[in-house]
Amino acid sequence: MLVSTQTLAVALAIAPTASAFLFTQSARSTFTSLFRTPSTVSSTTDAVAEFSTDLSATDESEILYDKQAWIQGFDNVEHESCYELKHDFPKDLQGTFFQNGHTKFYINKDKDIFHVHPFDADGMITAVTFQDGKAWFRNRYIETKGYVEERKAGKVLYRGVFGTARNKGKWWSNIFDIGTQKNVANTHVLFQPNTQKGDNPRLFALWEGGLPHEVDPTTLETIGGETNLDGTLDERYAAHYKIDPDTRTVCNFCINVNPPDTHTIQVLEHDLDTMELIYKKDYSGFPGIGLSHDCAITKDYFVFLQTKTKFDPLPFVLGKKGPAECIENDDEATTSSLILIPRGKEQKEPIIIETPKMFTFHLSNAFQTDDGMLVADMILADTMMMGAPKDSDYPARPIWETFDFDNGLKYQLRRVKVDLKSKQFVSMKSMTDGIANCEFPIINPKRVGKKYHYAYVAASNTSYRNGVVQGLAKVYVEEEKVVQRWKPERHEFLGEICFVPRDGNKEDEDHGYLMGFLFNGKEKMSELVLFDAKAVDNGPISRTKLNYMINFALHGTWVQGFTPEMTPEVEQKFASL
Repeated sequence: MLVSTQTLAVALAIAPTASAFLFTQSARSTFTSLFRTPSTVSSTTDAVAEFSTDLSATDESEILYDKQAWIQGFDNVEHESCYELKHDFPKDLQGTFFQNGHTKFYINKDKDIFHVHPFDADGMITAVTFQDGKAWFRNRYIETKGYVEERKAGKVLYRGVFGTARNKGKWWSNIFDIGTQKNVANTHVLFQPNTQKGDNPRLFALWEGGLPHEVDPTTLETIGGETNLDGTLDERYAAHYKIDPDTRTVCNFCINVNPPDTHTIQVLEHDLDTMELIYKKDYSGFPGIGLSHDCAITKDYFVFLQTKTKFDPLPFVLGKKGPAECIENDDEATTSSLILIPRGKEQKEPIIIETPKMFTFHLSNAFQTDDGMLVADMILADTMMMGAPKDSDYPARPIWETFDFDNGLKYQLRRVKVDLKSKQFVSMKSMTDGIANCEFPIINPKRVGKKYHYAYVAASNTSYRNGVVQGLAKVYVEEEKVVQRWKPERHEFLGEICFVPRDGNKEDEDHGYLMGFLFNGKEKMSELVLFDAKAVDNGPISRTKLNYMINFALHGTWVQGFTPEMTPEVEQKFASL
């Protein structure tokens, strides 16, 4: 084999993020709302036919998003600063909203040297702290080794997992270089309170292809290089952890490829407050490269969905493609695998259940029922497609300018049920009929791993024609249907939102705020927006214009009670940037 274990592992670990471009403020899809047959599937063999897209339902008169306005969101954020937001905010907002995302798209000022895919772009953290009706904003690039070096050089120094290459893709500048992928630290954040030890809180920037980077949660300064969390991590740590609200543990995973054709899933749990390792265990022998970007948890299991894929490393070794571009859907496969790995220190056998063929990047939630069922809600398409270019020529322009969304996949929030006793697939049901495309499922964090009522998804404005996600929908999962929907102007694009629980009736699951950034591509500006989670269809209850644009972020978190002040010392640290 021409590629090392390390290279395969890197390709695997990042590949899950690869296609995420298809849904990041872009094309996250959901199947078309009308099917040829009822939208509940109860047998594996019939599932593919049942869920094939009904093109006759496409309404060509639907008004699509403003593509040129959307493209404006893929410009560099040139400012790093802190400032007070001039707005009166609800006084029950007491905490900080952190979000991470790809931001450094262009390497030089002339913009003729760029990352060909947004997931190769360097990460930036934004933060907004609320206290007593006031708020202050700050943003800062994560100063990874690769970011610092490329900023100084003004050119690409590292091959990107999604196709970015040195010397504008000249093969002789990239051939046989299989070990210099850059940790872009651009996907998510993890906050460690540290209240038990009395130490300062810690914040980590996550990217599943490598180890976390620690960042000061007040100033957003990068603290050193990669961290293995006090020796508890190996080579990488996934970006999509789940926090168990009952045990207050951080449940996460990583995947390692075992050449030639199997992979290992490692699952870990850390104490949220101290980040002390509770257990770490490996499960080996799963077939293929293991394409998992996210997981869900229940009280007893980690939940993964894996689609069967093919991986040809030769174009990567020869300097012609990034590793994620070498991953393709296995067109001959008719099923996917739902993998349930037992939680806890004991090395119990995993459960593998074959399902209809489907693909996911993000899971909304999962839970077990009293009658022995496991329910998993996921954003699903019927196949996998990477957003990377398929031809052999290095792209003359970045993918966000050239990708054809009309022919892209559609993603839909679906409910999958399996029987834990018989270890069999039971059914699959769409919950977002009437929305052409959706992604980024968010729930009340108090309901993670438990039965719940509501999910919130980023949604396209369209019902039939494919388009980028830009609005917001509230899904009543108990009845498996959309109950509220908000559509912005066609030049406005809402990123992933964050659920912020409010004080009061703890039994009222949707008693909270939804918080996020809205990008206006017509004016090239951004707003911080707040929704009442009970009344999404009423639109934002608060819109606060930022001093400059913030582009499309990926994932974030709310930290209740973390309210550092914007002191002169903090302002000085930003003034020196």
